Amino acid sequence: MVKLKPFFESIESNPLTGEQIDVCICMDDNVQIVAAAGSGKTSTMIAKTGYVLHENIARPDQILLLAFNKSAADELGERIRVRLADFPGIEAVTARNFHSFGLHVIARATGRKPSLARWLEQPGGGT
Repeated sequence: MVKLKPFFESIESNPLTGEQIDVCICMDDNVQIVAAAGSGKTSTMIAKTGYVLHENIARPDQILLLAFNKSAADELGERIRVRLADFPGIEAVTARNFHSFGLHVIARATGRKPSLARWLEQPGGGT
């Protein structure tokens, strides 16, 4: 925490709190972040990714970040690439939503893209 204090203070526009830094450096098998909208969950995920890369705990292509919807996943991926641009191979970090990741797993396991209900494939088609 002390060694990387400058990193945690500058990775996002606001310095991370002590609680956020604890989440970043905790490498337990299961870490759950529960917080209100706008409280810094995305910033914490970005900082944790940076910490993991800085400490050589994983390579960029071994990191999967999950968000609840596509726009949040897109924003997460973009912020990772901008904030952690100095890390070689940062573009290999994957940011997806749960739905996209599930479809990807099914496609890899079966060798084909699963078919979806028409209203899921065409937004607004079910209303």
